[in-house]
Amino acid sequence: MQAINFVAKTIRTLSIVWFVLGCLVILLGVIMTWYSKGFWAVQEMLSPFNLSNFFAVAITLAPGYALLKLADALENRQWRLAIGAGLVLPASLGVIALVAYLAYMSNQETDRESKKTREHKVSSIKVMNASATMYADRNYLVTSARGPVGSEGISQVIKLGDKITVKDRSITVNHIFVTEILEDMAWDGKTLGRRGDVHCLLVEKLEDNPSVDENANRNRLWINITDCKPE
Repeated sequence: MQAINFVAKTIRTLSIVWFVLGCLVILLGVIMTWYSKGFWAVQEMLSPFNLSNFFAVAITLAPGYALLKLADALENRQWRLAIGAGLVLPASLGVIALVAYLAYMSNQETDRESKKTREHKVSSIKVMNASATMYADRNYLVTSARGPVGSEGISQVIKLGDKITVKDRSITVNHIFVTEILEDMAWDGKTLGRRGDVHCLLVEKLEDNPSVDENANRNRLWINITDCKPE
């Protein structure tokens, strides 16, 4: 009996440790999201409608819950419940291992894709072949929309600090991102870029970069240039 109680106490301690570490990992994820993508991304992540985040939290804390139920079952000599909790524990750990593996493979694929491009910031660019278009995200509270604003009004040479107005929408160019395509890029049979292509992205604020936050959940403007030349 004493041995079972000792095992139950040890398992309970492990469950507490897991809960603490799991909460720290979740908190760190929130902080990193805020730092890299801004407050809007944190709001999106913590939204009660974000089921993927809910499942991620549940998966992270599941082993701690299974350990806690196993400790309770052992202390109360509920052997069937102990067996059930004992089966849930390796299953939940297996799910975490699978998710970690998939995330690792996704990062490997992202790294391979990133080697096909080189990105940097410049202070001035020249628009080639009239390839510049202003885009907008619009948030209508219950829904959102993304689409082009237009091209008329975008000058051929653009420098940091320039104010650009297309129709009734204006931005001050505070950041110019240049992406050089080093290898041909394709996805799902479609060509995304060819070696030697140079793309530019102009934004007023860093959080307006759609590649940082792809969700059209707030109002923002940016200018995309499919053929540009750094000055």
